[in-house]
Formats: sequence, C-alpha cells, structure tokens
Amino acid sequence: MPDYFSDLNEGQFQAASCETHCLTIAAPGSGKTKMLSAKASYLLSQNKTVTAVTFTRDSALELRDRIVKQAGIDVMSR
Repeated sequence: MPDYFSDLNEGQFQAASCETHCLTIAAPGSGKTKMLSAKASYLLSQNKTVTAVTFTRDSALELRDRIVKQAGIDVMSR
C-alpha cells in the first residue's frame, strides 16, 4: 500500500484506490479532502494528469496544497 493511503480508514481507502469511476458521498468532516488528495497523489505518482474542480478558490488552494505536500512540488505541472 503506498504511503498516500496509510492515513485513510477503510471507506476512504476503497474510494481512493478505486480504478474506475467512483461517486463518494460523505458527511462534513469525514475526510473527503484527505481521500481526494491521496487519490490525486497516487495518480500523479503513476504519471497521470489530474484535474480537480471545487466550488471555491480557497478549497482549490487547500486541495492543491495537500496534494503537493504528499506528492511533491514536481507534480504541479500535471
């Protein structure tokens, strides 16, 4: 299991490691951003391109910062 998934609970791990499309519905504070950043970091480590859409600029910056913290600054172009 990659380090990206080490802090996830079972439900988060299932969603983050899903190889196909996955709809995730969860309550506030349940770790959705943590799961999304882990999945994005994992995909970026596989040399894939990731696009994320958020409702606010603040949430986009938070998600980007978490991904960069996990995957490294060199993934910014993807």
